Amino acid sequence: PAAGRIYLPTASYIEMTEWALPPETAKRIEELRHRLWEGGQEGILSFLRGGHWRNFLAKYPEINDMHKKMLLVHDKVYSLPPSPARDKAQDELWKAQGNDPYWHGSFGGVYLPHLRTVPYQHLLAAEDIADGVLHPENDWLEYIETDFRRDGEKQLLVNGNKMNLYFAPAERGSLFEWDWREKKLNLLDTLTRRPEAYHHKVREVLTSTPQPEQGAEKVKTIHELARVKEPGLETLLHYDPYRRVAFLDHFLDENTTLDQFQSGDYQELADFAAQKYDYSFQETEEGLIVILSRQGIVQAENMVQPVYLEKRFHIAKSKAALPVTYSLTNKGDKPIEVRFGVEVNLGLLSGHSPAAFYQIPGINLDDPHLDSRGEAEAIKQLLLVNHHLGVRLQCELERLARLWRFPIQTVSSSEAGWEKVYQASSLLFIWDAMLQPNQAWETSQTWTLQSE
Repeated sequence: PAAGRIYLPTASYIEMTEWALPPETAKRIEELRHRLWEGGQEGILSFLRGGHWRNFLAKYPEINDMHKKMLLVHDKVYSLPPSPARDKAQDELWKAQGNDPYWHGSFGGVYLPHLRTVPYQHLLAAEDIADGVLHPENDWLEYIETDFRRDGEKQLLVNGNKMNLYFAPAERGSLFEWDWREKKLNLLDTLTRRPEAYHHKVREVLTSTPQPEQGAEKVKTIHELARVKEPGLETLLHYDPYRRVAFLDHFLDENTTLDQFQSGDYQELADFAAQKYDYSFQETEEGLIVILSRQGIVQAENMVQPVYLEKRFHIAKSKAALPVTYSLTNKGDKPIEVRFGVEVNLGLLSGHSPAAFYQIPGINLDDPHLDSRGEAEAIKQLLLVNHHLGVRLQCELERLARLWRFPIQTVSSSEAGWEKVYQASSLLFIWDAMLQPNQAWETSQTWTLQSE
C-alpha cells in the first residue's frame, strides 16, 4: 500500500529559480545563498526558494511570444482530424518544444539566436502542414483580433500562405512577428537589451584594476580567468526602453547622433511611444490593408503641435512583399519641421559572416557585415543578404532617406563565460519633413522577400 499522500510543489534546482526572478531580486537571493553557505548554514538552503519557472515568460517577452506561438500552432494541429498529416505536424510541434530557448540562466538559452531560430522553424513547418489541410486553395489570407500574448491587450494576427504578420497596437503600433513561410523564418526573431543579475559582476571584473603580486607582471582574478571571453563587454551594457521589433516611430532632435540612438541616450520629441494606436482593416481584391494610427503631441521649434500619424501595411495574398505607407498630418495652426524616423530590427543570424551583408546601390560600404554600424545619406534602396539562409531582403524607399545602422548586441552568460552576442541588425530610416497646417506629408517603403 501507499506510505502516504504528498503534494509536490512546482520546483527546480535553486539556481534555476533564481534566474527566473527579476534581476535585482535574483541578485539579492544569490547573495543570501552565498552568505548562508559561507556561514556554515547550508542546511537552511533546502528551504530557500526563488521564483516560478513560468516567470521566464514574464521576464522575457520574446519567450512569451514564442510560447504563445507554440500554443497557437498547437490548436491548429489538434484541430485536424486523425491522419498522417496530423501525425507529421505533431512531430514538428513537439520538436519546437525543446526547453533550451525558453529560459536563460548561466547558459545561453534565449540569448542564443540559433537556438531561438529552431522552434520557429518547426512551428512554421507544423503550421504549413495544418494550413495545407485547412486552406487547400493556393493563395489565401485571413486575420483575427485576439489576445495572442495573454496580456489583456488585443494583437492583430494576419496569416497567409506567403507571410504571417503579427501587430501590437498597444506597443507603439509595431510589427512583432514577420514569418517568411517559404523559408520557415521569423524575420523579427530579435532580442531586446535588458539588465541581467550578473551584469554587475561584468562591470566589477572589467572595470577593476587587479593589484599584481610581487614578481608577477599581472594577476587575473578567478572571474577573469573563468568568466570573461573578451575585453570591452562593459561598454555594451546598454538597455532598451522598448522591444526591438519593426516599424517603430521616432521623432528626434536634429542634434541626436547615431551614438546616442544606439545607446538609448537621447530624447523623443513626441509621445507616440506612450499611447496605444488605433487600428482598422480594409479588405481589397489583392488582400488586406492594416491601418495603425494615432494623434500625438510633437515638440518642434520651441512649440508643441498635435500631429496625426498613420501607417498602412498593404498585404497581398500572392506576394512575399510588404509595402508600408506613412502619413504625417500637422493638426496645429502653424507649420513645423520634424525629424521623423522609422526603425526596423531584423534577425538574420550570421552577424559577421562574409556570406551575410548589407548592400546599398551606389555606396561602397567599408564594412558591409550585418553587425556593422554606420551612416549613409540619401539612400533609395537597401538590401540585406544571407547566403547561408538563402535569403535576400530588399527595401525600396519612395523618398531619399538617411540611414543609421548598428548591431543589437547583448552581454550574456554561457558555459564558457560572459560573451557578446549579435542579436539583430537595427535600421533607422530618417527624413526631415516640413508639415504645413492640415496638410499631409507622406512616404513609403516596400520590403520584398527574395529567395536565393
